[in-house]
Amino acid sequence: MLGGYPLKPTRAVGRIGPQVDLAAAESEHGAFGLVGGIARPLARLSGDRLDAEGRETRRFGRAHSRSESTRADCPTLKIARVHSTLRASESVEPKMTDVHRLTLPGIIARSVVVHTVTYFCVGLLAFTLFDYRTALAEPPLAGLMRSADDPMVMAGPLFQPIRGLLFGIVFYLLRDQYFGRPYGWLTMWVVMVLIGTLATFGPAPGSIEGLIYTTLPLSFHLGAGHIETMGQALAFSCLLFYWVRRPTRWLTWGLGGVFVIVMILPVLGLLLG
Repeated sequence: MLGGYPLKPTRAVGRIGPQVDLAAAESEHGAFGLVGGIARPLARLSGDRLDAEGRETRRFGRAHSRSESTRADCPTLKIARVHSTLRASESVEPKMTDVHRLTLPGIIARSVVVHTVTYFCVGLLAFTLFDYRTALAEPPLAGLMRSADDPMVMAGPLFQPIRGLLFGIVFYLLRDQYFGRPYGWLTMWVVMVLIGTLATFGPAPGSIEGLIYTTLPLSFHLGAGHIETMGQALAFSCLLFYWVRRPTRWLTWGLGGVFVIVMILPVLGLLLG
């Protein structure tokens, strides 16, 4: 009540408070009554003030929305968001290598493919650069090794999966040292060179035992054969290490395709020769 006059709530936009019931005041005291004359200006002033506050609030809200939209469209902020997203994805990305998840069939399969491919490619390159055809046809290798035209030499790549299988078994047993360390490829290469080339158990050409017990000249033991075997061992260890640690789809399909081609070429050569 205001001076005996009833108050009633209104639903007008921007006016949120009680308003004087002017109709009731006018009906009782007339439109020009003292209280009615005071109440009407007060009500109007109150409503105008609330309308102004409501308009100001809505104007502030629109300005805030435009500010947020401008910030969202800012190129610098977009680049910052992209960088933060990339950093977050890298932080949750799983490790490339988990040696405990490496399986024997997986390492054997990769060893077979990589060894066969590198054996064929490096061997073909050395055969061309070092003129193996002539070297195999002349002493002292003529009585020790098969000629380049022998069918067994042509079928040589077909037997390399067997060697790759044996390599894979050893690599699986030493997977922590070979594939669980950043420089595991170097360890793999050093082991293959020292044990597989220099310190063999039999008198193989190029080995210490071969140097002692064979009649092959020193130039042969330290010549092109060493370059080929060390080069193939290096390519084998690097490519296998990378494939095991980063098993990408393009690398798997690429090496698999080359392996199939390497297996088909000797068969075609034997059939057509």
